Amino acid sequence: MNSINVSHDLATLTALYKKYFKYARKRELSKIPSVGIIVMGALFSLAGMLFSLHLLIYLGIITLAFLGAFLFYFRIKFQRAFHKLNRDLQKNEAVTPKSIQFSFDDDGMSYISMNSSHRFNWDHIANYAENKGDIYLFTASHELFDIISTALIGETNFQLFRTVLDQKCTPIKR
Repeated sequence: MNSINVSHDLATLTALYKKYFKYARKRELSKIPSVGIIVMGALFSLAGMLFSLHLLIYLGIITLAFLGAFLFYFRIKFQRAFHKLNRDLQKNEAVTPKSIQFSFDDDGMSYISMNSSHRFNWDHIANYAENKGDIYLFTASHELFDIISTALIGETNFQLFRTVLDQKCTPIKR
């Protein structure tokens, strides 16, 4: 069993979650064919100008406006979720332990603080995603379970954790 002392503060947690939300937003936006919509809107507008058809010009402008509004909504949605999480982190900062004992083995992983102890089997983790030195663990309902970062556990422990995780869980395909 690998056991690691993990110390963190509000700034570290905020930076980790900010990086996660940026990753999640980029991943969700990659599912939208925005380039195709932009090209379609531009072609409608261009064809309308060439053939003097106001309907096509309006259709192109409306297409681009809807895409812009959707992208704006998407960005605001993620910013609101991050700010809500950040408020919760700040509110719970006083009761959150600053140092925990994190350990993992072939059976699962555990978190031990001064006041509590939690053990989770690998079955609790459905899949994971890796992003620039961070691993995001997800439950079966696709909710973020935890973030494992090289900044918190070190490069050597991170590689060991990833080796065990590769054997126990399925990575999310990009």
